[in-house]
Amino acid sequence: MTNLPADFETSCVHFKEDAELKAQEDLKEKKEVTKKQVGKEVIILIILAVLLIAQQIIRADLNRSRQRADELASIVVGFMESIDLNPPELSGEIIVNNIIIDAPSPFYARGASIIALSHYAMVPFQPIVKELNLEYEVLDTSRRPRVRIGNATFTIGREFVSTGQNTGRLFFSAPYIDDNGTIFVPLAFFNLILEKNTNISDEGQIIIEVRSDTH
Repeated sequence: MTNLPADFETSCVHFKEDAELKAQEDLKEKKEVTKKQVGKEVIILIILAVLLIAQQIIRADLNRSRQRADELASIVVGFMESIDLNPPELSGEIIVNNIIIDAPSPFYARGASIIALSHYAMVPFQPIVKELNLEYEVLDTSRRPRVRIGNATFTIGREFVSTGQNTGRLFFSAPYIDDNGTIFVPLAFFNLILEKNTNISDEGQIIIEVRSDTH
């Protein structure tokens, strides 16, 4: 019988441990390579998706392109004209033509946009419209009812307000209805759509007035 060296068993153990360690390293390296390959494939898919979208936009007819351009322009205009990045705390009072009206309290709502600091003051639609002596019509009572006032039509839960064929404005906060049936719209709606003077006083009062040139 051949006599094995005394450290043979220890050497075998070390060899086994080295082999297992090498196998783990190889497996880890394969996983890293796989991740990189998957990452490259995802990037390629994203690029292809962007190219397909760009192709569809290029193929769009001129009227649709103009409508999309108008909508994009309305985003910028609406943001610049009606956003206050440092609004005062609201007092709960709403003053329409120098009269404090009985209405649910307004509040600030975060805009549905990638601009995290965009905030709108949301105000109760019906009591303000009533004080302004304006007529409005609820076109249906579905889960997303539509409301028409003047030449403007808006849908509950959607930011875009139509003001005619292929025209309108896109707000960062969508109108919504609370549990009591009160419709809330951005304060900017009364300024940009209904052409009223709007303001938030230093004391946090919502102020809405008929413009002098519309009397």
